[in-house]
Amino acid sequence: MNARATGATVRDFMTSPVTTISPHTGLKEAATLLRSGGFSALPVVDAQGRVIGVLSEADLLVQTEGPAPAAGAHRPDILACHLMGRPATTVRADAPLGEAAHLMHRQGVRRLPVVDDDGRPVGIVSCGDLLEVFLRSDEEIRLDVVRWLRTTGMPDVEVAVEDGVVMLNRWPASAEQRAIEVVRAVDGVVTVDIVPAVEPR
Repeated sequence: MNARATGATVRDFMTSPVTTISPHTGLKEAATLLRSGGFSALPVVDAQGRVIGVLSEADLLVQTEGPAPAAGAHRPDILACHLMGRPATTVRADAPLGEAAHLMHRQGVRRLPVVDDDGRPVGIVSCGDLLEVFLRSDEEIRLDVVRWLRTTGMPDVEVAVEDGVVMLNRWPASAEQRAIEVVRAVDGVVTVDIVPAVEPR
């Protein structure tokens, strides 16, 4: 499949199946899974198999940087539920790639569990998985955005793109939500900034 084809979804780039852990998985076991599997993060699932958090390498590093216990002191068991990031930011498999990139950008994360309708994991997608798509030039993205806006009957306005961030200038406020949905579906779009049109007095 051409990674630059308009309409590509998270399903096309996610890693599946995905390794998960429970909230009660110990620190050592989680670290072993991360290392042996070459993972950067593990989704944490509850008893029903739904994603409730994500345990990343960074979470484990924070723990190891803490003060060491005194000699002979008992160190309480550290579990995934103590360190995981929550609530988990997730994405659907049928979501456009732009939506996944927008979530990563907005939440400051580098990977997203991919879930089904019941919140159960079906895969995981990372910045690395999306890299080929998001190597598109700003001009390629701009031309695609202009074309999509025209084919969907949206107003013809000024479109600028910088580092994957699309800026729509003088955009009618009444069409703002629809514009965001359309533009995010374009491969390579990280997020959308809208400068509203000045309403006539």
